[in-house]
Amino acid sequence: MADGRAGTEDGMEAEHPDEERLPGATATEPSDSPAGGWKQILLRTKDEIKADRVGLMAAGVAFYAMLAIVPTLIAAITLWGLVSQPAQIEQTVATWSNALPESAAQLISEQVGRIAATSSRTLGWALLASLLGALWAASSGTKGLMNAVTAAYNEDETRGFLRVRGIALALTIGAIFFALITMGLIAVVPVVLGDLGLGQIGQTLIRWGRWPILAIAVVLGLAVIYRYAPDRDEPRWTWMSTGSVVATIIWLIASGGFAWYVNSFGSYAETYGSLAGVIVLMLWFFLTAFAILIGAELDAQLEHQTRRDTTRGEPQPIGRRDADVAEPRPDRSSSWHRLGRGGGPSGTASRG
Repeated sequence: MADGRAGTEDGMEAEHPDEERLPGATATEPSDSPAGGWKQILLRTKDEIKADRVGLMAAGVAFYAMLAIVPTLIAAITLWGLVSQPAQIEQTVATWSNALPESAAQLISEQVGRIAATSSRTLGWALLASLLGALWAASSGTKGLMNAVTAAYNEDETRGFLRVRGIALALTIGAIFFALITMGLIAVVPVVLGDLGLGQIGQTLIRWGRWPILAIAVVLGLAVIYRYAPDRDEPRWTWMSTGSVVATIIWLIASGGFAWYVNSFGSYAETYGSLAGVIVLMLWFFLTAFAILIGAELDAQLEHQTRRDTTRGEPQPIGRRDADVAEPRPDRSSSWHRLGRGGGPSGTASRG
């Protein structure tokens, strides 16, 4: 338009912001942001990691995950045991737990062996009651993660108890089934390849191919968490892909590095004795939660960089989007002005 107004297409406000001050303000997906926009996004993400005390939130998530690990294993193995033998369950879990430090992997394997040996393989009311109880307890860990992701998106939890618990249960059940399907495929493929006379090739494929499979599974799982966990109008899938990929890469590197350090130099057994496995597993949960929250913070700032509507459904104008990071507001412009002028972030991070 002649007067410099751009209309309200895709939920944008009538007047374009200065692209030199806010590169990527008209982006319809993360890849549309130019280099200058990515610089601002990364600087704000760093600020938000500090302002939101992501390390403290990750520690809280790790605590709840530690409490939920045994109920989660009980629920998963109870379901898996209906169609598989205990020995096969233990072998498959041992294969996947190699990514963990040795002491943590041993702790998981011991728990899996104990649960698999005592789990009933007959469907009945007692089994159903035990399964429901385990799922309810396991969902407490998911609920802790939901609260942390909600905070990363600068939202307050306003959903009712039943709705929050229902979402937590759905995410927990989905994660368990997703993990079982993934591990089941890994268990079945070598058998099929062996029947085809490709047994050794199959083992080699599993040894190296499980990591790309694991990475893809984690990316998809994180995208679901970023979409449904926070208390906000769900973002479009394209605005969660970057954070999911980045979080997965950080998690894989951190997990591998931590396992190498603990197995090579760690002295947790000498320091903590029989508690070494518990401590190492909790530290791994902390690293996992930290990576997940970094991805959420990055996705939040990607949404915040554009003035287009990033939420699902029909595009809404600014002020009518039920998502804090999707609402560019004047009270946040200070960080944009500072970063747009090329200045670095101040010691006190701005919200959003």
